[in-house]
Amino acid sequence: MNVKTPNEKELLCTKDIMVRLKLGRNAAREVMGKLNPIQIGKRSYVPRRVLEEWIKTAKVN
Repeated sequence: MNVKTPNEKELLCTKDIMVRLKLGRNAAREVMGKLNPIQIGKRSYVPRRVLEEWIKTAKVN
């Protein structure tokens, strides 16, 4: 079985954001809300490059 890491996937869900940014579920959901997610079924997804762009521009303490 070939499982892709959050870095390889084109669409990231909240769980991928949690792993990638080392955030809790609520914080990851907040980030997801800011990034204008795409709704597929019951889940929301954010394109990887949108998240990467946000990481570059966001001020991380």
